[in-house]
Amino acid sequence: MKKVLSLLLTILLTVTFVSCSKDNSGISLNKTEVDLYQKETFQLEVKGSDEKPTYSAENNLIASVDENGKVIGWVRGSTTILANVGNTTLRCKVNVKTKLNFLPEPYLGFGEDYAKVKENAQKDMPSTIKGIREVDNDFYVTRVVDGVEYDFIYTFKDGKLANCMIALNAVRWPTKFEPLADFIVERYFVVRELSDSKKIALISTDKKILVVMTTSRGLFIVLFGPSTKN
Repeated sequence: MKKVLSLLLTILLTVTFVSCSKDNSGISLNKTEVDLYQKETFQLEVKGSDEKPTYSAENNLIASVDENGKVIGWVRGSTTILANVGNTTLRCKVNVKTKLNFLPEPYLGFGEDYAKVKENAQKDMPSTIKGIREVDNDFYVTRVVDGVEYDFIYTFKDGKLANCMIALNAVRWPTKFEPLADFIVERYFVVRELSDSKKIALISTDKKILVVMTTSRGLFIVLFGPSTKN
């Protein structure tokens, strides 16, 4: 019985040790996990040492940290902030969440066949689907959210998904393209904004998906495609 109690005590101490992000020297962070929204910040602090830590982020597209430990959230996802103090490495998990969730996200199974894409493109928020129509070898899913129509357009090459697009009639709904843009920016990191401000390029946090937001003939368009560099 004593051996069992001793083992349970050892396990409990081990779990406590990990959750506090401490090492044998007693150095720790003021937080081991934090939830943020885009552009929200949090100040990390090292306890138990007077030595200045060196901070870094495992994925700067999700969240970044400056030399003073100020963390800022960028794009939806989870990453780890590292604080190095001498030979000690402390970790804080950062979860960046989205505020805008009014639309389903397009199905981005690039390279998948027509039937599979069409099936999966209708699974999320099916109550918003107004209609589906086929044009040549492509198909459109029209969704209605709060009276506004969004066309999800899936285009194929040789029977495989090549690109996807969300199109909004900005003339008919002039106040709705900004919320759509914000919806995208919460999920993809802005890498380039052209000088004429008519095109914005973004990338997914795993660098596998490229996104371009632009306007054309009264439409606000969000184009998704596979990255050739990942």
